[in-house]
Amino acid sequence: LDQVLENAKEFKAWDNVKLEFNTNINVYNADTMPETHERLSEIAYHFYYFTNHANCSLNYAPIEYQEWLFDRVKDTKFEKYYRDFYKNMKHSPTKWNAFIDETKKLDLFYEIKLSDYHPELAKFLDI
Repeated sequence: LDQVLENAKEFKAWDNVKLEFNTNINVYNADTMPETHERLSEIAYHFYYFTNHANCSLNYAPIEYQEWLFDRVKDTKFEKYYRDFYKNMKHSPTKWNAFIDETKKLDLFYEIKLSDYHPELAKFLDI
């Protein structure tokens, strides 16, 4: 995010530039969206966000993750957004386990661990 902000500030200095940000919300970043939104909105003309439907989708998360997420975004507009989102979602153990497995494979492939870039989530997921 710091690098994105640094680049955006440079673009914003140009004449007649309006910055827009589009962000995918997923299991990896849902809990950090209040900070992300705040920091990007300071320099953006528009800020959009939406949930995706890939393997890291919020759709299939168990209630334990949902509660963890609600606690992490408590008293922000994202708390209501996520609570409304989960009203129509159903946990899928198969898809959730596929997400966990894929995360482990990505860690091996990129030679970096989730705990290196998101220790709170890694601890919650026990990865």
